[in-house]
Amino acid sequence: MDAAVIIIGGGPVGLWASYELRLAGISVIVLESDLEISNAMRGATIHTRTMEVFTMRGIHEDLLENSGKLVHAAYGQLPTPISFATQDSDYPFVVMQIQPRTTAVIQKHAIKLGLDIRRGHAATEIHQSKDSVSVTVRNDADGSTYELKAQYLIGADGADSMVRKKAGITFEGEGGTVWVWGDDLTLTDPPSTLPGSLWSPEGSLTIFPLPGGKFRVAGMNPDNVGADGKRVMDFDDLRDRVVRIAGKDFGMHHSDTISSTSTASLIASKYREGRIFIAGDAAHRHSPTGGMGMNVGIQDAMNLGWKLAAVINGLMPPSLLDTYEAERWPVGRELLRQTRALTGLGTLFGSDGIGIRELFDGCIQNSSYFNNYLAEHMSGLFVRYASTDSSGHALVGARVPNLVFTDNGGARLYPLFKSGRYLLLTLTSQPLYNGEYIVDDKLPVTYCSRNLDRTATKAQEWGDIAAALIRPDGHVAWAKADSDLDDLRKEISTVVEKTFSKEPSSASAD
Repeated sequence: MDAAVIIIGGGPVGLWASYELRLAGISVIVLESDLEISNAMRGATIHTRTMEVFTMRGIHEDLLENSGKLVHAAYGQLPTPISFATQDSDYPFVVMQIQPRTTAVIQKHAIKLGLDIRRGHAATEIHQSKDSVSVTVRNDADGSTYELKAQYLIGADGADSMVRKKAGITFEGEGGTVWVWGDDLTLTDPPSTLPGSLWSPEGSLTIFPLPGGKFRVAGMNPDNVGADGKRVMDFDDLRDRVVRIAGKDFGMHHSDTISSTSTASLIASKYREGRIFIAGDAAHRHSPTGGMGMNVGIQDAMNLGWKLAAVINGLMPPSLLDTYEAERWPVGRELLRQTRALTGLGTLFGSDGIGIRELFDGCIQNSSYFNNYLAEHMSGLFVRYASTDSSGHALVGARVPNLVFTDNGGARLYPLFKSGRYLLLTLTSQPLYNGEYIVDDKLPVTYCSRNLDRTATKAQEWGDIAAALIRPDGHVAWAKADSDLDDLRKEISTVVEKTFSKEPSSASAD
């Protein structure tokens, strides 16, 4: 084997999968056809749950540097924005960061872990057997080709994924009904209130600031709607459309990346075919409205990365890999539902549609529950994985917030996940174990005893928890309320034994 895992696609999704694998010592090769990180107009929003993911691995400060912050955001270009301020997170806002910067930060940290990334090397063919996956690679520098072999392959190569197609995985859903246009450019007269959201029968428009002093301008007009909707191809056309909606061009100049994106709403029929997995845009294609795509893709990679590493290292059974699709496919489906709703609200240009918009806007104005529901679905905090244990605690499957502790100088929870291991957290009056590891020091489980600060922790459901086993991605695998300490130790031993399986693995880990 040339590596345990080959990843095709060197964007933020593929690189985050590589980071998770390298954190566990798994050998990885990333193939990316672009010689440099692309500056194309792509994701500029890092939502709350993705920032939590980055915080758990300790790379969040690099991403916050030279970033912006949005506490409110328009939903479907409605007059009343939704607020993220009430979310139980250290990030009750959207972090504005251009995707090239996000990609560069992840790449830097993955390389520090020893990642082999090959830019200018394009995968042209893939074949899988019972025991391995082989990839034909073209080196664009000299046109030569070579072969690579790995135990598993991840396709993170975008909406037109070669990996998905070669694996025989189909896209299912609806074709595009709107061409959304946009550009990243300089404005000499930006809106006084940012982000700016405008809507009229002439179209809808969103303007928000980017790091570096530029702005993203995106929108759609009635003639962009429909199977034969028009695309925006040049700067003059885009400026004319902005003026039609807003009555001014905001001093637009220095156009960077004019694009027209289809609102096709498609999801892969499955996320796995044998030894081949897909993640990110390779698994779900949708309208860019809401800026959720990159975030869901990074969370796909987080879910798959630690599981694949655990199986390759022989610490957990191969059946664990089946849970990747089981957990992430419903999230992809919800992503399509949200982006269709956002696009639909923004394109209700007729009189009946205006009535729907007014009704929806009134719900946001008058219902905090409605506001929070929309905010949680945009930010990713709504994700809760199903428990396979009918006797499990209500917290099982839920994402754990960054709990606050009274001991160790007011320590927080998320730094305990930096190693990418499971965490056994006990909140009892005295530690249950001595030392950092429990049961077997070869298992990827860190033990930590803490005293919960119940006044600073908003998540009241943690108030009576005595112990919890938390997955590397920050979702609860097992939890137990106050209990006799001896009984608690016995139950923890049973849970850990059931969770981990030391099956032999033929995969290589360097």
